[in-house]
Amino acid sequence: MPADGGDITADMGRRTVREVDGLRVTVGERSWEATDISMGNPHAVAFVDDLADAGTLLEAPRVSPRGTYPDGVNVEFVVERGPRHVAMRVHERGSGETRSCGTGACAVAVAAALRDGEGESASGWWTVDVPGGRLRVRLHEDGRVELCGPAVIVAEGVLGPNLLAR
Repeated sequence: MPADGGDITADMGRRTVREVDGLRVTVGERSWEATDISMGNPHAVAFVDDLADAGTLLEAPRVSPRGTYPDGVNVEFVVERGPRHVAMRVHERGSGETRSCGTGACAVAVAAALRDGEGESASGWWTVDVPGGRLRVRLHEDGRVELCGPAVIVAEGVLGPNLLAR
């Protein structure tokens, strides 16, 4: 899909899928199977019935087996919206829930393709809705992934000199 209407397309590199036996993410008393996807940073992608199942995401979801991600992991919660169309929420390691995550959207498209039986050489476009808007992800048979979406300013601010002196 060509970029238009202010959208940009970025080459996100190659995807890596790792088999992790028993990989699960847990929020409160609920737990789901997850898929390990690397986009240069680690992602645990879990398909849920409702995005609200992820809770507030103020704290990092628990991931097992323990020690799988010694430096932390981004956790995506995903629901189906239609053919090659999903929606997600993400808890980014060290940040909490964010309105969008480019590598997370890419990891989600890869996990969706795997879940749909398309295999690791899946190709084509996926639509990924995030709280901040809509992204498109293109998977290439050779493992490359492209991300297409809007580049917009979502906030502005001013730092006082006292904050810079620290």
